Amino acid sequence: MNPEIYVKPNLWGPVRTVVFLDIDGVLNSTDWSIRRNAMIKAGTRPYYSKESGTWDDRDHIDPEAVKRLNRLLRDTGAKVVVSSTKRHGETIESLQAMLNLAGFIGEVIGKTHSYPEEAREAPKSQRGYEIQHWLDLYAPEANFIILDDDGDMAHLQCRWVWTPNWIGLQDHHVEI
Repeated sequence: MNPEIYVKPNLWGPVRTVVFLDIDGVLNSTDWSIRRNAMIKAGTRPYYSKESGTWDDRDHIDPEAVKRLNRLLRDTGAKVVVSSTKRHGETIESLQAMLNLAGFIGEVIGKTHSYPEEAREAPKSQRGYEIQHWLDLYAPEANFIILDDDGDMAHLQCRWVWTPNWIGLQDHHVEI
């Protein structure tokens, strides 16, 4: 699949509700890293390989944060657009698969565009402009929120739900 596709080609009908999802600082956190490392040392992470000293994509994502995200998606009917830097070089399908491994039950329908290297120093390099660009192209009428630990949302600040990177996504972030 082509990593330059930014919306599912088989997406039919208008997108009503979208969660723009950052991953680092939202679905993982400093707290999760500490807990995960303690579990790895205790040998309680089934997908950690002591022989190779590595873990797969499930291990960097906090399963409790994923449960919270699943609850939000279930309660709102929202679809996910990945706005995380983890989208770079990934397809929509590979992002879906990575999240599914961690227990995600929602649907990834897209990922935001990146501005060219020369524009990244400009104010429009902020994530808020990348999100606005995706909305303008694919879902101009959608209701949306942004789950992120960084505040570079420009004019979309009022749609931003801040998740501190030391604790990630918490219950109070997903209450409607």
